[in-house]
Amino acid sequence: MILFDTAGARNRVLTNVILAVRDLVVPVEPSSVVTNDLLQFLDMIETLSDLAVQTGGEALAVRGFYFNRVERNTRAHRDNMEDVREGLAETAYRVSAPCIPKTTLIEKAASARAPVVTEFPAEPVSQSYREVFADLFEEFT
Repeated sequence: MILFDTAGARNRVLTNVILAVRDLVVPVEPSSVVTNDLLQFLDMIETLSDLAVQTGGEALAVRGFYFNRVERNTRAHRDNMEDVREGLAETAYRVSAPCIPKTTLIEKAASARAPVVTEFPAEPVSQSYREVFADLFEEFT
């Protein structure tokens, strides 16, 4: 398994990463997400999946979505998360129940060029990442 963490913008790097993988896990930041934008992103994924199949590759599978940098005490985050869950409820896509909280430890780990779970293994954020992984990749747990 290879994990790519790309910027959220729709650019050439993101497109090439999507075409190079078979399974996608999509982080969603509840502070900036709009359900319509997410549905447009899914349309792009379906288009790229069709392109991959047409060129002899495999179809893409979206494993699911998870909320990242969540501030549970923020009403806007709670409302946006509910909107996304409702917007995806009638699709085949799943949203992981566990969420990743907003914390400066993520940036500190990135500065150290290390995964949060190895840089800060005992911290709650690391447990949250383990829970998201277990939820979306049950066959590996």
